[in-house]
Amino acid sequence: MVCYHEPRIHDHELYFQLRNLNLLLLLPIALIGILCNACAMVSLYRPPKITSGVFVYLKALLLLDALMLTTTLAAEFFPQICDQHHAKNHTFYKPCMLERRFLKYTMPRVEITIHTLHVWTIATLSAHRYWKVLLKLL
Repeated sequence: MVCYHEPRIHDHELYFQLRNLNLLLLLPIALIGILCNACAMVSLYRPPKITSGVFVYLKALLLLDALMLTTTLAAEFFPQICDQHHAKNHTFYKPCMLERRFLKYTMPRVEITIHTLHVWTIATLSAHRYWKVLLKLL
């Protein structure tokens, strides 16, 4: 069987075993994480709408968490799914060609952007909290 992943990897059997483990174990965990995040967002965005700084932070963090989980899921699992769709008669040939030509190079950059926004959101809340404490001390 021809292997269509990273050409430096020569242990094809190990690669496909790890790929199956990822798809069978980590994919459900990631999907459960997205579902739980969506439930938390629904509960925070429903009335009564609280507009304190902490709730604004939590809403932003939940949104960034959902984006981070979704992009990480797409970047990690889409190439593994596409390993078996390399000929024109395969079911996911066209989406996999999009992944190989376009998403392969853009998804890491999107992931880095979302992770950076995540870190800056946490840093902003920390600065906000320290500012509030400092004002109460003065």
